[in-house]
Amino acid sequence: MVPTQSAQTIQSPTSTLPVQVKSSSSVKSSLLVIMAICLLIATCLAGLFYFQIQKLSKELSQYQTQPSPTPTATPDPTADWKTYTDPKGKYSLKYPTDWAASKDVGLLNDPTMKFILDLQAKDTTLSTRDWTNANVCAKFATPTDQNGCTAYASGPINDSIQFTFLAHYGAMHTVFKNGNTVFDVTIDAREPNPNFENIKDVYNQILSTFKFLE
Repeated sequence: MVPTQSAQTIQSPTSTLPVQVKSSSSVKSSLLVIMAICLLIATCLAGLFYFQIQKLSKELSQYQTQPSPTPTATPDPTADWKTYTDPKGKYSLKYPTDWAASKDVGLLNDPTMKFILDLQAKDTTLSTRDWTNANVCAKFATPTDQNGCTAYASGPINDSIQFTFLAHYGAMHTVFKNGNTVFDVTIDAREPNPNFENIKDVYNQILSTFKFLE
């Protein structure tokens, strides 16, 4: 019997493949490239966002209205004037400080003593125009002017009429009503051929201060 030779295990040498390990400098370079790309993208997005904001701002500015300038307060020329109050308590009005109480007719004299401010208050059921026609214009008509007055115009007081009375030396009238009382505020001339344009502005300012007290 032939002795059996034990089989020997033959191990072939294991071949080890070399592993390539990237150097740290190569990794850093890759990271820098990625960061640069991200920064470039972020810059582009920021630029696009800024451009869109500017475009939107221009479009909105076209619809924005300019603020209105704040109006400056106009000084009241009658602020330091004196006040006349009706003894019966029906009305009050203001007049310039250089005007004085009349010592003969009317209420007040202007500084030149050429004009007189007067006021009459009469109870009536007539309208403003009918009372004026009956008591002023038609009543004092002249041969050259059968109406006695110029054409009626709107006065500075609500629902008032204003005109110039042509008879005698002439007078400017402003007539209006409050309830059943008609008021006739006049500037009468003391001399012939008066120039009412010289006194008209002050006259209308006086009328603008008129107040009913009842």
